[in-house]
Amino acid sequence: MARQTLDTQFNLIDPVWGGVYQYSTGGDWKEPHFEKIMQMQTENLRIYALAYAQWHRPEYLKAATDIHRFLKTFLMSPEGALYTSQNADAGNPRIPQDC
Repeated sequence: MARQTLDTQFNLIDPVWGGVYQYSTGGDWKEPHFEKIMQMQTENLRIYALAYAQWHRPEYLKAATDIHRFLKTFLMSPEGALYTSQNADAGNPRIPQDC
């Protein structure tokens, strides 16, 4: 059941920029709401890293790596601090709207 949930949640990982969308607006996890908040990133980074350690499936390592890449690229300030979220309406994905 845990692996099925993790596999289905791949739909909430941004395939281009990385990071995890907060939730899906549809009932099938295929219509992500385009807000990415820190809490979702940290929880999913931890869970996918643990899943990779447990089952050694490369797709779990890729998910963790994609989330980490998003954090370093989009939610980290030039000074090294982390922003709390990226607004769903952000026109340019490199500019976090909520800091």
